[in-house]
Amino acid sequence: MTLTTVKGSVLNRGVNVKDFGAVGDGVADDTAAIQAALSLGGDIYFPEGTYLVDAAGPDAGGVNATIEKSLRVVCSPDCVFLAGTDLDNDIIRINADSAGYTTTRIIKVFWSGGRFDQVNQKNSTSVPFSSDYPPSNVGASATCDGLSIRGEISVLGTPTAAFHEVTVKDVTFVATTTGHWESAGGDSGIFCDGSTHIHVSNITAYGNRDLAIYASGLSSGSIAGGSCYIGQNKFYGCCFGCSTKRQLSNVLMTENTGYNTAVVATSTDVTSTGDNVVLSNNIGYGSWIVARAISGSGVLAQGNQSFNHGHLREGGAVPTLVFTDNNACVSFEGVSDSSACNNSVVGLNTGITFLTSAVLLKDDGAVSSDSNFVYNNTANGVQSVVIEKASGSDKTMSWSNQGRLLTGSEISLDGAFSFDRNSPIYEWNGTNAHTGTTATTTIETAVIKQNTLQRRDRLRIIAGGTITGTAGIKTFFLKLGASSSKALTDITAGTAGNWYLDSVVELNTLASQRMMASVFAESEVGTSFSLESQDFSAGDVDLSLLFKLGNSADTITLNTFSVRFD
Repeated sequence: MTLTTVKGSVLNRGVNVKDFGAVGDGVADDTAAIQAALSLGGDIYFPEGTYLVDAAGPDAGGVNATIEKSLRVVCSPDCVFLAGTDLDNDIIRINADSAGYTTTRIIKVFWSGGRFDQVNQKNSTSVPFSSDYPPSNVGASATCDGLSIRGEISVLGTPTAAFHEVTVKDVTFVATTTGHWESAGGDSGIFCDGSTHIHVSNITAYGNRDLAIYASGLSSGSIAGGSCYIGQNKFYGCCFGCSTKRQLSNVLMTENTGYNTAVVATSTDVTSTGDNVVLSNNIGYGSWIVARAISGSGVLAQGNQSFNHGHLREGGAVPTLVFTDNNACVSFEGVSDSSACNNSVVGLNTGITFLTSAVLLKDDGAVSSDSNFVYNNTANGVQSVVIEKASGSDKTMSWSNQGRLLTGSEISLDGAFSFDRNSPIYEWNGTNAHTGTTATTTIETAVIKQNTLQRRDRLRIIAGGTITGTAGIKTFFLKLGASSSKALTDITAGTAGNWYLDSVVELNTLASQRMMASVFAESEVGTSFSLESQDFSAGDVDLSLLFKLGNSADTITLNTFSVRFD
């Protein structure tokens, strides 16, 4: 074997694949030569050329190399891996050798450069939305990916990650000549599983029928201490951009861009979604969803943007199914204890009229989204900023979300324990007169939902109305839960006039509060201060306004009562 040489220098690129008999003219079948080179492991170099990987039958075609030591592949920028007509398998598959596996053996796979031409490749037996959008060239194989790196092995019947680290960068995948996934060959561009650490960056993909980048954990059981980075990749006309699946945790998918790609970045639930996932700064132009999390917890969706929202079919046609529902920049589906912040959707693609929001919360078909924070998101020229599907999400805390030129509700929260901190906890306007009654009487009650408050929150209570009668005592009360009602002030005015109450409940802890209030009636002013001990974390809490008259001829009328976060 020889080192690859360039006039005047020797490049440390390793063994040239042409030393194994590869031709690289796009005509000769280079499958066996590539497989022999990759199976050797070590450093392999692919010079300029078109390397044909030809068909050999279902699940038997393509390069299928098994390695027992680390592999480093460097490809010339003008290196092309060409799928032969009707190739019914992956173009290149790299497998871990299970026979020599030990817990101390560290195997790394590094792949840089090259272009995978998947146009002639068959689609596998399983591609997304196949019943709605039939694939163009279905084969008999389970997978038909471009570059497949498979580190999962079985150790005494237990799925195990045999690769310590997989890095793929600077690779291009071309699956269609039309620029849209509906007429694409193959499935995904990159598939990677069974590696403790995965890094995929600077990938460019055109029209992948399934995913451009697909990173997976193990078929059962998580990878202890694993991590995954997928960033700075570009997707054009792909069905899905990048996705992690099967209990892959500690994931960062960031700075990926999708043009007319249905979903740009996804953490999803094949078997089970991993936790601690960050979907940040991804951009969609003409997407159905930019950042999507299905199941899992500890998800942060931050700084994602959808521009000219709405995924179009091949030829620019507006879809009539699949992509007409659940349109959003960020979609949480069965996600818990997570946050969506600083995401934005700006405008709709021409012809798109579907309900669209910056953030959508719903169930994943079985589990509802629960206990999530949604804040500082914006929407411009669509329907809503935040939409929470009825019975599909609950305990959502929302605040500081803003929209303009919206055609629907700015914030729509349907969960029984969900709330928007910028909206009133309780708002009442009408006429409620307390006349000729000297007993203490509850006039209006606001319900503060369990777990909606945090330590050091402040509730602002505003009320107002009219007062008439003789010169006698008229008393205003506020009452928290089951605690004794607190007399805010006694008013002795005896002529007709207006009254106004301004009160604050300040939380030191969820079980310890301070109440401060002022009441203005006619020309009189009363103030009060008291300490409370109502546990706001134990359940729903009533906050009531009560009146008491000193004379049977007196009247206090309530016209407005508002409770909101201060």
